[in-house]
Order: sequence, then structure tokens, then C-alpha cells
Amino acid sequence: PLANDVARPPEPTDAERSWFVYVVRLHDHFADGARDQLMEHLQSEGIGCAPYFPPIHLQPYYRDRFGFAPGDFPVCERVSARTLALPFYGSMTRAEVDRVADAIAQTLPDLPRQTKA
Repeated sequence: PLANDVARPPEPTDAERSWFVYVVRLHDHFADGARDQLMEHLQSEGIGCAPYFPPIHLQPYYRDRFGFAPGDFPVCERVSARTLALPFYGSMTRAEVDRVADAIAQTLPDLPRQTKA
């Protein structure tokens, strides 16, 4: 069920991944703000998570140096607004992984969806 709503990191076919963070992205059928609602639910369940990555053009250096503003790169901003980092550490147990996945699956049906224009 999660695969229809959440994109996981792609599996590399010709390289070995060096994990330092586990980031997922809500699919585009979710409305703006859905990621933040999901994060609020996870945090209320004691599950750490955070937005990941703010668009680079909106980081202070690039904004100040080059004058970038919200709306300059809408695809990047849309992807960023749907992306979050989930708990990830070497000693994470299968039960902890299942707890995170279950909390996400429980919340997804309640998240706002895009309305068709």
C-alpha cells in the first residue's frame, strides 16, 4: 500500500550505496501541506522525522547572492515540499522499522489529496 503513495530511494544497479539518511517523497496526488501533516503525526507518535532538503536556491547564500526567490524553480520546490527524512540508524530493529511504516500507512488515508481542476 505504501508504494502507491510514497516513493522510496531508487535501488542502484551499478553502485553500492553509502547510507547516511533515508528520505522518502509523497507522490504528487497529495495536496500541498500533506508532508507537514504526516510529519506532525509521526512526531506525535514519538517518531523523529524532518523535512529534507530545502531547495538550494532558497538557502540563504543563494537567495542573497543571486536573488533567487520562491517560485523561481517550482518543480524543485514541489519535490522538496513532499520530501522527508525518516529515522535511520545502524541499530534500528525490524520492529522499529515496522512501527515507522505502520504509522505512515495509518496516516496516508487522512492526508489531503490534490483536487482535479
